[in-house]
Amino acid sequence: METILAGTPRAAEVTELARLHLIEEEALAAIFWAPWRTSLLTDASARTLRQVLAGGRPLMISVCHLGPYFQQFSGLTPFGVNAIVVSGDWFFEDPPPGQWGRRLARWARGVAEARVRLIPATGSFEPVRALLEMGEPVGSYFDMPGSIRTRFLGKPVELASGTAQLAHQTGSIVMPMRARREGAQPWTDVLEPLDAREFASAAELHVALAAVHERSILAAPEALEDPARPGSWGAGASAAAWLRQSGG
Repeated sequence: METILAGTPRAAEVTELARLHLIEEEALAAIFWAPWRTSLLTDASARTLRQVLAGGRPLMISVCHLGPYFQQFSGLTPFGVNAIVVSGDWFFEDPPPGQWGRRLARWARGVAEARVRLIPATGSFEPVRALLEMGEPVGSYFDMPGSIRTRFLGKPVELASGTAQLAHQTGSIVMPMRARREGAQPWTDVLEPLDAREFASAAELHVALAAVHERSILAAPEALEDPARPGSWGAGASAAAWLRQSGG
């Protein structure tokens, strides 16, 4: 938790939030292995989503690894949105024997049941731009390592800039979402959308989007996945900065 909270207004709460993080990890593990429920939207989130869809603009959905994030796109399906989500290349591997293979197979089954489509992250920039231009809604995880150093959660973080770049190039609406749970029930909060055409550059849009996701994380930092996990910043994540590892 210190890696997440250092430099933020909640830094003094590390001990208590670390305890809550352990509880949250166990709760999310139980939710992951149980039959996946369709995520619900509040009335306000549903109104925001309908307004975005009514505009007919290219739609980029920006999310983080917060709460039951693996279920959040299912909340859009009842509204006719079958998002194409940029996913780690690991998802497309054949499940190996052992715990990881079982987890991968469970994930694939849940995604299929939610009618969410996936595209591998490697080499995805041009395919995603084409999808957006064709009117396909695309989801992307904002809290991933990349080349743009950003002030995020009170520290320098090297973040991927693809969401802002793609949205700016295609004139998309960027719709941030936040996953959370009430007991075993997942909820998807649709946050105030950002219009890429209102920003002078992709860099400005990226900073604005970082601020939105930072607020979401600080509202429930115990529910954020460890930034030092494999496939993320790994050993490059510390209380001082989250930096990409060499070759990452």
